Amino acid sequence: MSRFINTIKNAFAELGAGCFSGTAGRAAAIAATAATAALVGSYSTATAGVISGPDADHRALALTYLPGGSAVVNTGGASVAFRTYVDGIQQNLTATALGPRYIVVPLHGVNRALDVNSPTGIAANASIEVSTGPHAQDDRRNVYQVVRMIFFPGAVASNPNAPDYAVGDLGADLMNVAPAVLGSAVSGQVAWAAGFGSWSVPFGTPARDYFARAGGAEILSQNINYNSAYYREGIYWSRTVSYLQWKGLNGDSGSPWFDAGGNLLGMSVAATTGTFVPGRTIFLRFDNPTIRALLLPFTVRTPGCLLADFNADGELNPDDLADYIGAFFAIPPGAGSDFNLDGETNPDDLADYIGAFFAGC
Repeated sequence: MSRFINTIKNAFAELGAGCFSGTAGRAAAIAATAATAALVGSYSTATAGVISGPDADHRALALTYLPGGSAVVNTGGASVAFRTYVDGIQQNLTATALGPRYIVVPLHGVNRALDVNSPTGIAANASIEVSTGPHAQDDRRNVYQVVRMIFFPGAVASNPNAPDYAVGDLGADLMNVAPAVLGSAVSGQVAWAAGFGSWSVPFGTPARDYFARAGGAEILSQNINYNSAYYREGIYWSRTVSYLQWKGLNGDSGSPWFDAGGNLLGMSVAATTGTFVPGRTIFLRFDNPTIRALLLPFTVRTPGCLLADFNADGELNPDDLADYIGAFFAIPPGAGSDFNLDGETNPDDLADYIGAFFAGC
């Protein structure tokens, strides 16, 4: 408690100094990175398809959304391979990096390894890890352990009427991953998804080779059996009839979706059949107000960015302080009030936030 009181005293002693950091450098960096989005190329229903076969062009496109990729086009976030082990049995999917330290995954893809009564949220007989690189599902050179899973009110696995997601804490920073900038999914726009999914076998069962692929998809205005408050769909047009027999991003739950400007729109959670019709993939919307408010704090927990920019408007000013204090004293505490992300909202969070605010970070 003494740390809390001292922090409050010191912080308000500096209030008149107006010690706020400028954001010109951050804005310039984001603008410069977004400018490279033109490398993605234009969408064409004749050629685009997330996984239309084991072809080099979709693999090359995936590299633009991987940590340290050859020509990164997203402003932040990334696609990483994700694995759970329960009693030694491995299960693969993809995870979306929200920033260097935190990932978001579908709850249905990780719930077998969870224990809500454990301090870490991970079962005693389980472990969870991510890895990076174009062949990350079976390349163990860049592996990061998930040390804690974070759950959200209302999240339900594999439920079309509830959000299906959880956040993983790596306890350390992924290399070459910037904080994600959350965008909005707009009907008719083209989105780009990247992940470690399947490739089609003509008139056969989709096969896995664990290599990352990516491609463009048009966002639809209506969903099939999924609540539009939480989910949107993208439609994929494969190259030839022989490649229509697959399910969107089959086996690729957790893959990130980006718009042409490199902003993170959402995360794959399910797919529809694509036999002789275009495949579709359903993704969780990160522009849902509740989901957005809950995920934003996990995009900025890294040195060098504005941790205290509570309203995420790119500026640090008294509005952020007022908004955080409002969230802290709300009953129950509001989204983002657990500033130190230890699973509780208590005076340490208020002290840490005010310290960060007046340090201008």
